[in-house]
Amino acid sequence: NCEAQVKGFPGAKYQKFPTEQAAKDFLGMTDPSGSSSIQTGTAQTIDISNRTNPIESIPSKGKKRSHNDMEVYNSISETSESTEPLVVYSDGACKGNGKVGSIAGIGVWWGNNDPRNLAERCPGDQTNNRAELIAICRVLETTPYRKGPLTIKTDSKYCIQCFNDWLPRWQQNGWRRADGKPVLNAPLIRYIAALLDARFRIGQKVFLEYIKGHAGFEGNEGADGLANVG
Repeated sequence: NCEAQVKGFPGAKYQKFPTEQAAKDFLGMTDPSGSSSIQTGTAQTIDISNRTNPIESIPSKGKKRSHNDMEVYNSISETSESTEPLVVYSDGACKGNGKVGSIAGIGVWWGNNDPRNLAERCPGDQTNNRAELIAICRVLETTPYRKGPLTIKTDSKYCIQCFNDWLPRWQQNGWRRADGKPVLNAPLIRYIAALLDARFRIGQKVFLEYIKGHAGFEGNEGADGLANVG
């Protein structure tokens, strides 16, 4: 039900509609066939703003955010319409990944002591890949809409491949892997796609950039530290 879809995500909004088309009209969503193709920047940076189809929210639980949301939004509301580029680092961590009792966390790093930084427990399945996706999701959920481009830097090749290589195929084949099995984390990936679609519609470009982990990048180290605290 609707409560199950949004429980654990503070600030989530939902509304009842008589038909699916009415819901799409409310959100300004179009037919998936109208989606644009991806535009690549460099070999390691991809524009994922227009690579999306709208879909449902994440059916999982999570804990409260690690800071006061209103304080964060108020602190950057004056520049929310700025065209100045934004750069943020995201990371996921999982202790005991793939084992019973594993614990995963997510980190979002904007800068040292930045009030927008996040350190949270990963909701749902406790895996490293899911934590990496949730970290990107939280960036998109907490960053106000603006005209300037947003670059999300991640050390997850899995996330890069999800949106650069696999997403168009999954949208065409009913979200099945090459072996015919359902795609792991499909609801989450589809939700992120919807968040990206919303930004594309206001003209904001979102870039997902791969960086090597634990290679001395301050932002990556900061996001990793936050993920391990989450």
